[in-house]
Amino acid sequence: MKKLSTAVLGTSLVLAGAGVCFGQSIEGSFERTLTVSGELALDVRTGSGRIDVRTGPSDTVVIRGRIRASESWFAGGNPAERVRRIEQNPPIEQAGNSIDVGRTDDRELYNNVSISYDITVPEATRLRASAGSGSIRAEGIRGPARVSAGSGSIELAGIAGSVDARTGSGRILARGLSAGIVARAGSGSVTLQMTDSAAFDLSAHSGSGGIDVNHPMTMQGRLNRHHIEARVRGGGPLVDVSTGSGSVRIE
Repeated sequence: MKKLSTAVLGTSLVLAGAGVCFGQSIEGSFERTLTVSGELALDVRTGSGRIDVRTGPSDTVVIRGRIRASESWFAGGNPAERVRRIEQNPPIEQAGNSIDVGRTDDRELYNNVSISYDITVPEATRLRASAGSGSIRAEGIRGPARVSAGSGSIELAGIAGSVDARTGSGRILARGLSAGIVARAGSGSVTLQMTDSAAFDLSAHSGSGGIDVNHPMTMQGRLNRHHIEARVRGGGPLVDVSTGSGSVRIE
């Protein structure tokens, strides 16, 4: 056992002598402006980092990225070099009115790299967004939004199209909605602030938490503390909400 410990210690000394300093972190950024015409289809993803989407001019998409890279046993090149390469060639692809942000097959370059995105889009946008660990926010778009976060919160506001929001561990907050909604939280609360005149069919479930609905309802089937099936203002698009551990509130 003593010989093994000595060998490991010797390896550590060699690495230190070679100048390898694990834990070092380098930051960088990029910005790209793209032109579109007509409805935009935006697909944005990040393994680690947040995603913010808001609206702006009808023919312009502005993508700002904040990069953070750190040393690891398996990352290729030093952090500063990898940040420089991503700044020069960020993961953005455009094909007409379709824009893909964050897709890459270069695992070596992006190992131990997080990128957060701030994106300005036209109102006429269909959004798909996913974050492995980080929050997602989107507001003001007229098209459908499909968003997912592995561990992070989701916040949506003024989405005119249908919504599909899912998070493994984090809360979901959506404001000013009226179309069909699916909201799933593994562990976290779900709060939906519907428009005052919204008419919808409601299916709400909470594994361990209460359900509070501040709208006039016509009950469908049985009512209990953890599950509600109802029609609001005569019914309409489905609002399907569930959380494993957390509360549900429909305002």
